[in-house]
Amino acid sequence: FFFKQKTAYEIYQCDWSSDVCSSDLHRTHQYLLGIYSVIYGLHRTTLKRMKDDRGSVMHLLRSDSPRFSGFGEVYFSSIRCRAIKAWRRNHSATANFAVPVGAVEFVAFDSRPTSPTFNSKLLIVSGEDDYQLITVPAGVWYGFLGLAPSESLIVNLLDKPYDPDASDRLEYPSSDVPHEWILEA
Repeated sequence: FFFKQKTAYEIYQCDWSSDVCSSDLHRTHQYLLGIYSVIYGLHRTTLKRMKDDRGSVMHLLRSDSPRFSGFGEVYFSSIRCRAIKAWRRNHSATANFAVPVGAVEFVAFDSRPTSPTFNSKLLIVSGEDDYQLITVPAGVWYGFLGLAPSESLIVNLLDKPYDPDASDRLEYPSSDVPHEWILEA
């Protein structure tokens, strides 16, 4: 199928007005969001959100979930619209991300030489309208682009306490992680 390349913001806004193959919009949307990509050990789980006129209750992770591997710490990080927070990699900790407020484009890159998905990249748009848990195994690089007009909130539950000596950080952009975000002017 043929389509015009979309920016992450256009994907989030679901603006497909300039596409020529309107019958393939759903397939195009899935392709652009990286649904056809996989990274070994990275899992996406749809999370429950109960909403009424008083507000919402949003689940994150239960100790009886197959994705739960222990509790080390939980922290919250905010990201502004069109801001980039990248790149990080944990040596031994598993990270569990959710975006209860706003929206982000999450990118993961598998740099583990022994992984069956070595050098694979995965893009996921996640947020309050598509609330999900993203479980990232140790050794996988990850980063975020803020998509919502206001600040987005990212929750990270690690299965081990954060140790700066047990993680790596690269400034964006980096030749070690082959990804470039397209930002609108």
